[in-house]
Amino acid sequence: MGFVSVGTPAARSGLNRGFALVIALTLALMLAAGISRPAKANPKFSAITVDATTGEVIYGNDIDEHRYPASLTKVMTLYILFQEIKSGRMSFKTRMEVSAKAAAQAPSKLGLRPGNTISARDAMLALITKSANDAAMVIAEHIGGSQADFADRMTRTARALGMTRTTFTNPNGLPDTRQVTTARDMATLGLRIQRDFPDYYKYFATRSFSYGKRRYGNHNRLLGRVKGVDGIKTGYTRASGFNLLSSMEVGNRRIVGVVLGARSGGSRNAFMTKILNRDVAKATRSRSDQVAAVAGKPKGYNPAAAAKVVAMARPEPSIETPPVPRAKPEDLVPVAAATPATQPLTAAEMAAVAAKAAKAASLAAVQQPVQEPQQKTVTELAMQALPQQGVTFKTVTVAAVNTKTDSLIVASAAKALPTPAPAPKLQTRLASNAAAAATPAPAIQKPAGTKVIANPAKVQEKLAEHQSTWNIQVGAFPTAEGAKSRIDVAKSSRVSALREATPFLMAVDKDGDTIYRARFSGLSKQQARNACKKLKRAGVGCFELAPQS
Repeated sequence: MGFVSVGTPAARSGLNRGFALVIALTLALMLAAGISRPAKANPKFSAITVDATTGEVIYGNDIDEHRYPASLTKVMTLYILFQEIKSGRMSFKTRMEVSAKAAAQAPSKLGLRPGNTISARDAMLALITKSANDAAMVIAEHIGGSQADFADRMTRTARALGMTRTTFTNPNGLPDTRQVTTARDMATLGLRIQRDFPDYYKYFATRSFSYGKRRYGNHNRLLGRVKGVDGIKTGYTRASGFNLLSSMEVGNRRIVGVVLGARSGGSRNAFMTKILNRDVAKATRSRSDQVAAVAGKPKGYNPAAAAKVVAMARPEPSIETPPVPRAKPEDLVPVAAATPATQPLTAAEMAAVAAKAAKAASLAAVQQPVQEPQQKTVTELAMQALPQQGVTFKTVTVAAVNTKTDSLIVASAAKALPTPAPAPKLQTRLASNAAAAATPAPAIQKPAGTKVIANPAKVQEKLAEHQSTWNIQVGAFPTAEGAKSRIDVAKSSRVSALREATPFLMAVDKDGDTIYRARFSGLSKQQARNACKKLKRAGVGCFELAPQS
């Protein structure tokens, strides 16, 4: 009488509650297993942690299996942008034009309009925070000339850096089955952008970015929430799943982690947090500037090729100063050509002497011959640039001294002539130059391919050419040799418009330092535009300069 039948509503209610509890516990266990062993739950998944100092792989799961990078692609786009800025071919102030193709990119985007421009700095921050696909395409077209050419450079750079299983087809990570990477390759990219651009890597910690009337927060939710995390990028498409490339530094130990193909943003963040906190204690204790070049030992990695691609991107220390108006033709002063009997001053030494002339009365006698040259000539010298490729071209050069404005720089005609060893002190060399200038200069024995132009009218024509025609600038450097090297590179690209153009260097005094600009003159507007377009496709930065600009 006191027993309750199992068929009663009360019994059924008790069973339902018990069954629901069992299901809840089962789901909780499955979720925990999904976080701790996501590889078994999701075939897209792969992950890695790497000791940032040694490059040793600490943890790995399918680290060499192909996955879709999604917006992690933008890290390589920024790597190449940083190359351009570091080399002096661009600056953060460079304005880049928005094409119809860039404006038409699928979200996420800033909503840029065709014909507008955006600075390199704003585009960079838009990629880091908003993950803007339109801004990524603007960068690609500005640097590469086209999406295809920029993607080719991305892939070549990736392979050289040790990302041996990565192929890029676009700059933003929008779906393309041909665009693939691996967890190891993305870890290598995370290492290299810190190693090669330590001054720029800090931007990946940007929490928010304002553009126009809107403010965009960073998609990377680990920033500010997980101790030691200082970057770098999230990514998602339906095909890729949820991706994350992270870096953490705790107690002088730094690691880089990658999660690809997670099922949700929450599970991705949870797993990344777990492996970073777990593995950072296993990393080597060292300075934060000691960063490995590659994650582990990827098959097919060539360290020499990696060094070469970085060297090509940064031939000289950079100058991030935008161009300023050039000197008028009458401000350009030709001087006597160097002779075998003297050791010529470098352009930097000439500029230093001119700047200090008012304070150094003892040098007045030395400078007088320089201010009043006895032999006004322009030397047109056939130079062997990149001899291994057999590239030969002509350079017209004029020395610049004692001017406060932009000036054409003396080229290396004297280098083809025998010269004595440098004197130990600058004063000795100045005195030697003064003595030589006081006596008639001996006849110059021209090296092969050298043509001395003695016609004064021709001299003035060459002096004025860069003011009366369109010019292009291919770089700015703290040394004349760096600027000459960039001219060599531009000529080696075999752009037809440069065959008859005049390459020259221009010195600019900036707060006591001399900057050397590498330029070509003698072009029409269309020739300058076409030349820059082709040079950019060849990986050489370039911009046009109108006459009298």
